[in-house]
Amino acid sequence: MERILHLLNRWYSLPFDGLVHLRDGGSRSYLAQAGDCTFFLRVTKPAFADTASHSVKIHVYLQNQGFPVPRIVFTREHAPSVEIRDESGTRLLILYEYIPGRESDPEQDTEAIGDLTGRFHTLMDRYRGPLVRHDRWFFLDRYLEILRRKQYPNVEAFSIYGNALWDRLRTLPAGPCHGDLYSGNIHKDPEGHLYLLDFDTVCEG
Repeated sequence: MERILHLLNRWYSLPFDGLVHLRDGGSRSYLAQAGDCTFFLRVTKPAFADTASHSVKIHVYLQNQGFPVPRIVFTREHAPSVEIRDESGTRLLILYEYIPGRESDPEQDTEAIGDLTGRFHTLMDRYRGPLVRHDRWFFLDRYLEILRRKQYPNVEAFSIYGNALWDRLRTLPAGPCHGDLYSGNIHKDPEGHLYLLDFDTVCEG
């Protein structure tokens, strides 16, 4: 973590003096401390470098449109991320404002989530960057393959349910899709404001 602190102080105009590891998944995440100020830090893994770069571009676009996302903190060179290259590949270091709170409650926040999602789709209709096209394989078949490989006991029930859902959805028009919209990616601050997170799987779908 000393190396990450060194990189933060090298690239950002803030005196970083502390780092707390939060979790490890598709990327490693930390709380970064600069005096009394707290930030959220994400360090991507080499396997997801292209996806993360795509995600940052969308995040900056939404941020510039005034859409509720945690603000990306730009570097001294006015870049939204720091690219780190070594023998294992390319990582991105992305620094965000820290917003206290918790994940949304779909039952309690239904109307606000619907409004947030509608605003996201409206803005993404105007996005001029490339969007990958995803279809049935991405949203359904690849998950069924994983369940079958792991010999999950109820996989055929999920297959029947998934096919029934897909039959209802497949004739809908394609458009910008978040790709991973669930309560964990909708953050609720103490005042009740909602923020959309994680644009790694944004696509046309």
